[in-house]
Amino acid sequence: MLYPNLTHGPDYNSVEAFPTVSVTTQRMLLLGPLIVNETYAIVSITQPMFNSINRDEIIGYITILAAAKELFKIESSPEGLENTGLALLIGPDTAWNRFNSSYRTANRTTAGDTETLATAPVKFVIPVVPRQGQPERHTTPEPGTAFIFPLARFPAALNAYADQVRAVNNATGFLETVNENNVNVAVGAARPPTNLVDWVVIVEQTRGEALAPVRLLRNILLICVFSTVGLALFIVLPFAHLSVLPITRLKVATQQFATPSDHGPASQGEEGASGGSLNLPRRRKGVGHWTTKILRRYKKRTASSCDGDTGEMVKIPGKIQVRNHLIVDELTDLTGTFNEMSDELMRQYTQLEDKVAARTRELELSKKAAETANQAKTVFIANVSHELKTPLNGILGMCSVCMGESDLGRIKRSLKTVYESGKPTLSLLLRPPS
Repeated sequence: MLYPNLTHGPDYNSVEAFPTVSVTTQRMLLLGPLIVNETYAIVSITQPMFNSINRDEIIGYITILAAAKELFKIESSPEGLENTGLALLIGPDTAWNRFNSSYRTANRTTAGDTETLATAPVKFVIPVVPRQGQPERHTTPEPGTAFIFPLARFPAALNAYADQVRAVNNATGFLETVNENNVNVAVGAARPPTNLVDWVVIVEQTRGEALAPVRLLRNILLICVFSTVGLALFIVLPFAHLSVLPITRLKVATQQFATPSDHGPASQGEEGASGGSLNLPRRRKGVGHWTTKILRRYKKRTASSCDGDTGEMVKIPGKIQVRNHLIVDELTDLTGTFNEMSDELMRQYTQLEDKVAARTRELELSKKAAETANQAKTVFIANVSHELKTPLNGILGMCSVCMGESDLGRIKRSLKTVYESGKPTLSLLLRPPS
């Protein structure tokens, strides 16, 4: 089987070894390999011999036998195969190791005929021998025979023959495919760039081992994502809360300007004057707390609106605590400005209280003076009324007597009495004020 039966053609520039298979100056013939045992095989190469003077003249053909040890070394080499990897060599089921002309394979210019190649019989050029500890994924034929199967049963090999891939050696890979026994595997395939044979080199691994780096990368990405989220939740958020705490304090302090005070501005002013700081809640309150607070505030507003009290006072908050900062930014300046504003409001409020107290004392003195003047006026009017009433009663009485008398002497005496009674009244009216 390693020596072809050559038949000369009419031009003696080619010979026919098999029907439609010729040995020419451009194409040699490789037969075999002839499997001797699991580690040894023989192949033969038939090529023309040229005239040393005229290179276009063929003087004969020579068949060279060689040991195919390198093929076994390639198949048994463990480099890059990890634990479940196998190196396979698939070729057509022909003695000359090439497909018949009816099966068109892909080349640099055209794609292959997939439908025709799917029915092409192929075999493992070298029997598949699993390494120690590996499970059987391929059918082991009887000694001296080959396991033949249609190319469609090994999709990766079919694509290597039929698809026109621009990669080097028409190399391609499939992470999820099956082999000829319908076992789930991951496969890499490549075709040697030669016209001597139509072989495909297959590197096969179990799908789990091939996808292990992908799963590892996925797990690393998931760990990174969840670690980042955890870092944001447990580290970044607390630091963000601490970083915006001055803004929260400033916001609460500003809101207090519009919040009614329960104890009046004096108590809040005293707190600010004593250098008190803004007290923020240390922990979150429950839903019941906030519900009760809202109901109380609603009741207070309702009662205030019913009483018509629109003169609510506002609070003057104390200064915000400012810690030592290594870096002074706009927020630090804003907090300092707010504290200065609080101090100025406190000073203005204190001056206003002093002015109100002084004005209150002046009003009290004016009130006492007015009450004294009112009392003196009442006494004066009473005295004047008494001093005027007595003489006038006498005058009116004597005038009444005179009107009833006809005696001139009595009338004169009565008029004299009237005159005497009018003199004290006149002197009282003409008395200068003391």
